[in-house]
Amino acid sequence: MNKAIIRYLGTNFILPHGCNTNDPITQRFYELCLKTYENETMCVSDRLPNGGIITIPRYANICSAICQGVPESALKKCPHRGRMVQELDDDGNLLEKADDISNSLNDIRARARDGFALLG
Repeated sequence: MNKAIIRYLGTNFILPHGCNTNDPITQRFYELCLKTYENETMCVSDRLPNGGIITIPRYANICSAICQGVPESALKKCPHRGRMVQELDDDGNLLEKADDISNSLNDIRARARDGFALLG
């Protein structure tokens, strides 16, 4: 099972991500699920001794949780949006995303142009 670094409320969490199965129907379901729910991080909540409730992310998204066989009753959408920072392979190595790298470079270029335009 791959993992992903998810930034949630300013903190990075390493969470289960992906669907390791050889079943083509399950894999297809997972891919279709991601098109709609990829950014819906799933959380767990626990009551603290002082009566407060702490909520932390548990799965990168509902698709990954369902693929791992987590019962629906155990799933709760996080109250705040999590953002995937990076994917990790089974060995914990970072997986580079060409689209993200390209978007980052374009963003840097746009900021540089804007900055130079303001200076000039």
